[in-house]
Amino acid sequence: MYLSAKIKSDTFTKALIGGIFIAIMSQISIPMNPVPFTLQTLSILLTSAVLGASGSVSAVCLYLTAGACGLPVFANFSGGISALIGPTGGYLIGFIPLAYIIGKLTEKFGTKDILVTYVIGMCGVAVLMLCGYLQLAYFIGFEKAYLFGVAPFLGIECLKLAIFSLIASRK
Repeated sequence: MYLSAKIKSDTFTKALIGGIFIAIMSQISIPMNPVPFTLQTLSILLTSAVLGASGSVSAVCLYLTAGACGLPVFANFSGGISALIGPTGGYLIGFIPLAYIIGKLTEKFGTKDILVTYVIGMCGVAVLMLCGYLQLAYFIGFEKAYLFGVAPFLGIECLKLAIFSLIASRK
């Protein structure tokens, strides 16, 4: 009984630390309209490589729950349910499949090979971008959603993936 409670406590602690890490990295932000540039994606990539699928999804869910409850953990110290249901909410919700995909793939393939790690990251980021794009398109249309919510981030995301691959392959 004690061992089971300790394991659950350790898992929660790791998820909580992961959620706090994501919240901190969310504040490193360059405002852009309508989607800001942040280091959230990089933090979730790294958290997922360390905690695996279950732990990283828990970390992201804690982060999203804190933000939905109004804590200022989202980019530019914002929070509230409106962030999740607004134009950029698809990116926030997309963090859940991002965490799961990266966690599962790194559990399966590891992170020793930098190229494999980069491709793993690309898989997760592609799903994240799709989630964000679709919700943004609901508000501003498909063409504008691509122009403002995808295209400006393609190069930046490639850079984040390179950083992720370099760091994760060293663990």
